[in-house]
Amino acid sequence: MAAAIAVGRPGADMLVGFGLLGGVLAVATPVPLSGLMIALTAPNARHEEWSSPAMIKSVSAVTLATHNMSRAVAFYRMLGFEIVHGGDDAAFTSFRAGTSFLNLVSQPAERNWSWWGRVIFYHSDVDSLYASVIAAGYRPDTAPHDAEWGERFFHVTDPDGHELSFAWPLRYGGSTDAAFALPMLVCAP
Repeated sequence: MAAAIAVGRPGADMLVGFGLLGGVLAVATPVPLSGLMIALTAPNARHEEWSSPAMIKSVSAVTLATHNMSRAVAFYRMLGFEIVHGGDDAAFTSFRAGTSFLNLVSQPAERNWSWWGRVIFYHSDVDSLYASVIAAGYRPDTAPHDAEWGERFFHVTDPDGHELSFAWPLRYGGSTDAAFALPMLVCAP
């Protein structure tokens, strides 16, 4: 969660923004006050309704098909996903994926699917997860590496053929909130 407040003294011509980013105090660069309107920002703040058009805020869940729920559940638990509904013998299983969910739904053997894309999850320690996948006897499709777009990632295919990517932004280091932080100051002329 990111929250911010701007502070300054009456009559001052500069303003400094402070905020919490991943539990760490962040200080913004001083901003000239001439002709600016400053707004306090926070997730889901009311000002978002008038400052930007309506938009999709997040993915609630991704649902993947499986021919073998028990095998799929074992695979996703090995990756560190926590079951919140269902399990080995269920027709539908749901795992927590940060603030979203990864769901599995059983499908009959005659139901086939082909490559459709990949699901990308952020994981704060890509290299240790990769080592865990190897130690569990699975073969990831790629080893962890740094991409030109600024993420470290690797790909692995689940037992039902769904391609997964586990990534983390290089520029944010260890802060889990920084990748999703809102701007600290909203300024308008």
